Amino acid sequence: MALILLTIKFEFLIEEILSDYIDEINNLFKQNSINSFYMPNELKHQYCLDLLNENIDNIKNKKVEKMQNIYKQVINFWSNTGEFSPLDLKIKFNYGKHGSKEIIKIFNKVCIQNIFDNIKYYENSDSLLEERSEIDIKGKLDSMISIRNNVIHEDTNPNITPEQISEYKEIVVYFLNESKNY
Repeated sequence: MALILLTIKFEFLIEEILSDYIDEINNLFKQNSINSFYMPNELKHQYCLDLLNENIDNIKNKKVEKMQNIYKQVINFWSNTGEFSPLDLKIKFNYGKHGSKEIIKIFNKVCIQNIFDNIKYYENSDSLLEERSEIDIKGKLDSMISIRNNVIHEDTNPNITPEQISEYKEIVVYFLNESKNY
């Protein structure tokens, strides 16, 4: 049960960290009266994709008034004459999708590329003279999520020790703390 809760909290906190990041960008642009023209293109692109995907039914059903509003928002967001439009990115894991590939996707959504290449984790050493080896943080997180999926979806009962749960927790906390630096 502890592993399931740890995994759920881990994904929730990733969403929170990235949502806070978007809020910071919005505040920075708003406080400095900068319009969205100066926002990185990748963020504008992702915002527009989210807006269009969110309103796909209105577009398919040719609801003209709603479509006009959507297109005005997109045009305003890409122009240098309009007022600042806050980013409203949907920073959520896809339902039923978990693991390192999804973590990479959610970080890419806010222009943080190669998150696992940027965060390095090393095993603890009792000696300063001993060379510490790098731990595959992506593999460890995938392992943790795989165990969680097997418990939830296949009703398995994993043989996992308290020490292993502590190790997963340490990796999760480290990853979350380090991801705030990007």
